[in-house]
Amino acid sequence: VRAGHPRNRAETPLPGANAPVGWVERGARERSGSTARGRFCCWERKSRAENKMEQISEATSEFEKDLETFPLLKTAEEKTRIPKTVILVFSSLVSFVVLYVTIGPGLLCNLVGFVYPAYASFKAIETEEKEDDTQWL
Repeated sequence: VRAGHPRNRAETPLPGANAPVGWVERGARERSGSTARGRFCCWERKSRAENKMEQISEATSEFEKDLETFPLLKTAEEKTRIPKTVILVFSSLVSFVVLYVTIGPGLLCNLVGFVYPAYASFKAIETEEKEDDTQWL
């Protein structure tokens, strides 16, 4: 529903007012319609995408401020001219891939072959039923 729609008229801010939260000034637009002034308001609600982009940019700026405390990242950024966030994301991704390739298969086999059966065995001992005791013990 657009800002100037009759259902939103009570909550629509007046032209020239400070922008309330969730609204953005788009410029006055003449339209046909039966409003008190004969014009629709120059404010429209922000889209969800615009709200999400603002939240992401605020979170990114806070994250970049936190990264200022790491001198190693600051030095790497100065030498390579690559932003700290890109360096951190790339190094994290490479670390994850290396750990997954080297340790991942063994860890997965241990989880499936030892940890889950051990968990199911302890759970079977705690129950009163005999079927799960036969399967897991």
